[in-house]
Amino acid sequence: MVKRLKLKILFVIAYILMLVVWIWGSFLFQNLIVWIFKIDAETESEAVSIYMIAINFAFLGISVAIFSHLFFRQMDKAEKIKENAEKERLMLFAALAHDLKTPITSILGYSKALSDGVVGDDAKKAEYLRTINAKAVRMNDLIDRLFEYVKLESPENVLHKKDCDVAEILRKSLANLYADFEEKNFDLEIEIPENPVLKNVDPLEIDRVFTNLLNNALKHNEKKTTVRIFMNENGKTIFADNGNPIPAEMQGRIFRPFVSGDESRTSKNGSGLGLALARKIMEKHGGSLSFVPSYGGGKAFVIQF
Repeated sequence: MVKRLKLKILFVIAYILMLVVWIWGSFLFQNLIVWIFKIDAETESEAVSIYMIAINFAFLGISVAIFSHLFFRQMDKAEKIKENAEKERLMLFAALAHDLKTPITSILGYSKALSDGVVGDDAKKAEYLRTINAKAVRMNDLIDRLFEYVKLESPENVLHKKDCDVAEILRKSLANLYADFEEKNFDLEIEIPENPVLKNVDPLEIDRVFTNLLNNALKHNEKKTTVRIFMNENGKTIFADNGNPIPAEMQGRIFRPFVSGDESRTSKNGSGLGLALARKIMEKHGGSLSFVPSYGGGKAFVIQF
């Protein structure tokens, strides 16, 4: 709705500019002809008047041609943007369907076996129920994350910004996942300023960015990986590790929805939406999230506020 309104305003301005160019150009050119040929306005012949009218129409034609060119070029751009958005939307739903198919198939299979009484052993039944629960949790996580991503795309979605200490937000995000890092025997190297690093941000969304990047390091690296988290006084934050490299062919796509560092999105290593969400949040804040494939003997994600 907002984009359409902006387009209409642009077209109105373009029409006004076209009329201004026509009037100004005709007036200027007429005076130029009068000056060159030293035409006396009082003795101006009928032929000269016709010539002046022809000049006016010529300038009108030039103005219309210029405007038409700009108009149709803008329309082509708008159509391409619309086509790309539609293509991205279809790819998004196709990826969601792909990632939901496997857990749904498992749930259908295990639940049918239980309802038909095929499984008699209590231990086996408990195992089937745990599998069904795990698959359902994964499906719920996918849908929740997709909802978050689509919500961020909506123009009605607004950030609740206030002056926050982003260094403290990062400390809390780390504290919430510290046990997970210990469980995988990760070697954590943390450098966070002791003084407040104040930024005008939505604290919940920035916590989501930090948490998604920390979870990304946890899920896509092997045990005993070294993870370095660094923030400077300006808020620039680096999440670096010496773990599994991201394949070169995937590096340009890792911020797209449903793209994961693992070749198979259906693996247990995440939904492929964490990085897409993190970048979208940073862009809404006017900042950035970028990937550095070669950093200190490993890879890194860099946040700029």
